[in-house]
Amino acid sequence: MRRALFLCIAAALVARPTPACADEVILTYGDRISGHIIAVTRSVVQIESPGAGLIEIQRRYLEQLHTDDPRIVTLVSGDLIAGQIVPGTERTVTIRSPVLGDLRVPLDTIAAIQAVDPSGQASNEGVRGRGAGSVRTPVRQQGPTGAPVQKPIGQEPEDTGDIRLIFLRQSTVLLRPGQVEVETGMNYQYTQSVSSLLNAKFRQFQMPFAARVGLFDRAEASVALPLAYVRRDLGFADTAVSNDEAGVGDVTAAFNYELRRESAGGPDIISSVGVGVPTGSRPGVEGLSLGTAHWSATVGVQLIKIADPVALFGGIHFEHQFPARYFLGDDVHDVDPGTTGGYNFGFGFAVNEDISLSAQVVGSHQGDLKSDGERVFASAREPVSLRTALTVQYAGGTFIEPSVAIGLNDDTPDFTLGVSLTHRFGR
Repeated sequence: MRRALFLCIAAALVARPTPACADEVILTYGDRISGHIIAVTRSVVQIESPGAGLIEIQRRYLEQLHTDDPRIVTLVSGDLIAGQIVPGTERTVTIRSPVLGDLRVPLDTIAAIQAVDPSGQASNEGVRGRGAGSVRTPVRQQGPTGAPVQKPIGQEPEDTGDIRLIFLRQSTVLLRPGQVEVETGMNYQYTQSVSSLLNAKFRQFQMPFAARVGLFDRAEASVALPLAYVRRDLGFADTAVSNDEAGVGDVTAAFNYELRRESAGGPDIISSVGVGVPTGSRPGVEGLSLGTAHWSATVGVQLIKIADPVALFGGIHFEHQFPARYFLGDDVHDVDPGTTGGYNFGFGFAVNEDISLSAQVVGSHQGDLKSDGERVFASAREPVSLRTALTVQYAGGTFIEPSVAIGLNDDTPDFTLGVSLTHRFGR
């Protein structure tokens, strides 16, 4: 009965005469396209322009739209609204319904927009190209008595983010204001060095704890605190020496801000600043430590470009470690590591809406450090590694990510195995 009433209203709207003007689509980079909007799906917008014919636009580039005649709007909550669509502000539109009045609806809450034929039925006849068949009538949940369960008009979808970018969560902006992410996991790192006189093995288990929060539009902050256990085994001929240590590592905090949103003309540009606090143990006589012993400051920039279904990215950063005093037995030394320049590049590939594969090269260059003002020769390092990961959305807002990183030179651990569990709160 409810759906029949809805279709009657839609038919009445179609029969009502409307002014002769064109529909319009406004894109994120400012372009306007006029014509007849055939359909809007979760992935594409299809508009027929008198001059260019049928144009298919990726949904992520949609900033605003306007329809001359009434349309059937399907919300992610399952609600159907019939009415004319007029532009709003801040990525919202207003649906002018003769029954419900003017409804202000965020664009992200619209699952589909369809034309209405004179019989009052939703129609996507003549829709061509990718995504044409994805306009579907949603299945409504039913209550105990079989009546439809009403949901709030314009209910926002749970923002789980782009599955291609979840693995970049530490260096980009994925959270809306008020959203919170918590993360934990386990990493195992292994390094072995073998010579004719010495066999050295280094193992590290780490359990990172991190939290990220969306502060305001285009900005988020994070803090991380790892728990770690390290063990080193040295073998000299028929003698073996083992040392180990467990505790808290260094605390790090960061702030990421999206300087420029991706458009057809350029990539996302994300700037970041961070600070490291030496809460972990300092290197001792045995050489083991859970921290760097140095305060640090980091600045960086990350570029991301979507080439559906792939996200391409690259970035650079600079980290300056401030001098610190080392107490090694009866000796005291002032150590200055200086500045390290780092880089990363790679891609994330969406297998489907819930699974992505990613690969990135991570490297850096650190010059010779100084001890008591004197340069320590041959102390420069250039670690480079290749990290691959499988990101799975286990449930709404929950992600599991197993990963493996392979060292590409002697300055990098032989391999690192990891798995992380991330959960996002808020909408």
